[in-house]
Amino acid sequence: MNKTRVALLGTFADLHTHAIQYDLDELTRVVSETQPDLLGVEIERDEFERGDLGRAPIEVREALVPLARRSDAVIVPIGAASPDELRAPQAGLRAPLTRALDAALQALLKLANDARRVNSTWVGHSCGLICHLEEHTCGPRGRQAWKNTNERMLANIIAMVERDPGTRILAAVQCRRKHWLEPKMRAMPEIELVNYWEL
Repeated sequence: MNKTRVALLGTFADLHTHAIQYDLDELTRVVSETQPDLLGVEIERDEFERGDLGRAPIEVREALVPLARRSDAVIVPIGAASPDELRAPQAGLRAPLTRALDAALQALLKLANDARRVNSTWVGHSCGLICHLEEHTCGPRGRQAWKNTNERMLANIIAMVERDPGTRILAAVQCRRKHWLEPKMRAMPEIELVNYWEL
């Protein structure tokens, strides 16, 4: 059985606009050089089909969709993040703890700085640990929203693989989502999960 090569490219929303190497221009360069057949992005299908990018993350609005419009890459919407993901209740100790963990994650990503390091194993494990702590501090509602969104995005990536086997698929997802998706995708016999630079 031929496997479909899939790579997850970790992105990080507004941090791409900071003075770091992995800015929007670098994200565009990485995707352009990778030349995937299908490019999965975090946006709802109906919003994408209407051309309504207003709620999409900045990397989708200002880098990935414009790049696809001037290249051969085909955008495939995989769903949007939920505003309730990993969100702590307003009152109590959980809110400041969640904010502190978010700040730690941002500091880690700024330290990693470039696309390869952000998408490396050590950042993946560190990000995974921080996000795991956030899952435990945010409470049941934030945890459930996180799980639901990730499951839906996973299902949409799998649908891409099943619909177009043998294509080279790059899914650009929030870096914090990578560690949730990767082990599930590795367990699927039809998918060969690779680094973006190996696609």
